[in-house]
Amino acid sequence: MELGELNLVTLLILGLAVFRLTYLIISDVITAPIRGFFVEEIEETDSRGRMTHYTMPKMPFSKAIIGTLITCPWCISVWIGALLVIAWNLWPTVTILISLVFALSGVAGFMMQLNRLVIVNTYSPSKKQLQRMEEMKEQFMGKKDNNYTPDNKKVKEAN
Repeated sequence: MELGELNLVTLLILGLAVFRLTYLIISDVITAPIRGFFVEEIEETDSRGRMTHYTMPKMPFSKAIIGTLITCPWCISVWIGALLVIAWNLWPTVTILISLVFALSGVAGFMMQLNRLVIVNTYSPSKKQLQRMEEMKEQFMGKKDNNYTPDNKKVKEAN
């Protein structure tokens, strides 16, 4: 297969694979230890009580450059895309099969986010349901989230 034989389906598969691999590198928990070597991940409560997540590159400068690269979706997606194009040109069948797995994962992730958006905007759990969710979280995770009150409002952290 030569580069000239790129069709819409292949482009879509490779594009979705780039999306998913980019997200895997910049955000997924499984890659946090790698990112942690290059950046400090910070979570803070904003003025509206929502959690805000951002990263700060670590020094020296060489770490900061890599940290910036692996946390910038625009930056890292270019390099992932370039690697996939090269791989697709050298080993088209294997590259498409592996890319298809990541593409399907990307579509599933998008659907889960869409579902979460719909649920957040349409579902208001009762105080009893919230209490039960906290109990389940404590049971399975071994700790209680003290940042939320039963009426699901953010509690300001005491300094």
